[in-house]
Amino acid sequence: MVTFSDAARERILAIMKTQEKTDCGIRVRIAGRHIEGYRHELSWVEPGGEAGDDMSVDAGGFKAYVDPLSAPLLGGTTIDYVEDASGGMSRMLPGEGLSSTTRTRSSGPIRRTAAR
Repeated sequence: MVTFSDAARERILAIMKTQEKTDCGIRVRIAGRHIEGYRHELSWVEPGGEAGDDMSVDAGGFKAYVDPLSAPLLGGTTIDYVEDASGGMSRMLPGEGLSSTTRTRSSGPIRRTAAR
């Protein structure tokens, strides 16, 4: 299943508070491929918006949901958050389903889209 680094968890919780989404969860999914690898997406899951076949995990202050098609690719993956001079971005630290050479591009509540 997917885990979140402390930095990613803190960023998501801060955004949830700022956007008044404290009752929401986060969906993590593989949203397609691009030339550098997979594109992952983080999106809000409103209360009651969970799909019946979603897998869920308590991520420490929020629930994370993964659809059954993305789950095999995301097994053991850690979502991280890093900041640099140009802002912040989420990145995936590959687990069982993503090779260490796979790059991911993110989109969703963690604002900036960037490859890592």
